[in-house]
Amino acid sequence: MVDYWWLKRDDDGLLLIESRSPQQAEEFYRVKALGQMLSLGASLLESADLLEAEEPALASQMRRRASTYIDGFLNAPHDLVKGVFAISWKPGETASVSAMPIWGSRYGLWPASYVALTVLCAHQLTNILSKV
Repeated sequence: MVDYWWLKRDDDGLLLIESRSPQQAEEFYRVKALGQMLSLGASLLESADLLEAEEPALASQMRRRASTYIDGFLNAPHDLVKGVFAISWKPGETASVSAMPIWGSRYGLWPASYVALTVLCAHQLTNILSKV
């Protein structure tokens, strides 16, 4: 997973919602998967801590990649003033942002409450909230 998703990043260095969406799949093509990036980043950080003693080079690589994913989430077009957080983002000429619902969810649309837990996990591991 460390290498698979790293190689699937787009030109902006961010992960797409699907790794193989064809251009005609407009709902998914070139859409950034913000919640998934954050979750993967937090998971890599937790895993790096477990691997540090036996695989320090791999642990270091995992932390660097985790930082890229977490920074991608933090740099997404969230509207902090209004308290609206993006779950997906399709930049470009016709940029679009899908906001997180507060509590409810459906397949592929995570509620802000869930993502907040992931942000807190990443914060505990890195102190990322000081960057916001």
